[in-house]
Amino acid sequence: MNLSRSIESVPPPPENLMIELRLLWCSLRSWLGRPSPRLSALALKWLGWLPSVCHRRWANEQGFTLAELLISLAILGVIATFTIPKIISGQQNGRYNTAAHEVVAMVSAAYQQAQAAGTVNGNTQMGDLTPYMNYVRVDTSSTINDRFGWGNQSCSSSTWICLKLHNGGIAWMASPSANVSFGGASSLNMNWLNFDPDASVNQAASGISFALYYNGQITNFRDLKSGTVNSNGAVPAEPNSTPSWFTW
Repeated sequence: MNLSRSIESVPPPPENLMIELRLLWCSLRSWLGRPSPRLSALALKWLGWLPSVCHRRWANEQGFTLAELLISLAILGVIATFTIPKIISGQQNGRYNTAAHEVVAMVSAAYQQAQAAGTVNGNTQMGDLTPYMNYVRVDTSSTINDRFGWGNQSCSSSTWICLKLHNGGIAWMASPSANVSFGGASSLNMNWLNFDPDASVNQAASGISFALYYNGQITNFRDLKSGTVNSNGAVPAEPNSTPSWFTW
């Protein structure tokens, strides 16, 4: 049976079905390929337009106008303006936090080695632990951030020892001339070390201070124990001294 001959006698569909049938015709064209001349003629008779324009009309139905593209790009630009800086800041804060934890681990390991060597007592200074620390070199020229809210410090000062670390930051502590020690051998006696994660003056990367207690516990100045002391006297906690990028 010849399908095209059988449907020639069927009258054209109602006008309200023309659009749907035209879209259906284009779909069939895309699935089945080029139809026979007789079916093309029937499409012209029923649908009122040549099948050869299917591709162009179908593309127009599926495409986007220039205005739509420009609006989409504008929306993407607004989203990027708010999200990209947050992503970059989050990544940077993560690097700083990781570097600070590396410093805590380094100090803890150095203190344990000093204890094993029998060199720790109530008069031990933080600088006495540097032989057991892993660092690149002593820095005598950089200006770096003190802990949050305390401004800047210069590594050229004889008061400080600045150590350039492998993670790119600088750890610094009181030099022997400052004569800051544990001041005793109780669990409340402590010494301290500062760390600037980017080794420069940058308020967004403000430094952080860590307290090393005589019993080996390490904490930041926000969480100092009540009654903490060193050779200079009482050392109170500083709730606002810890930068936002640091978490335990």
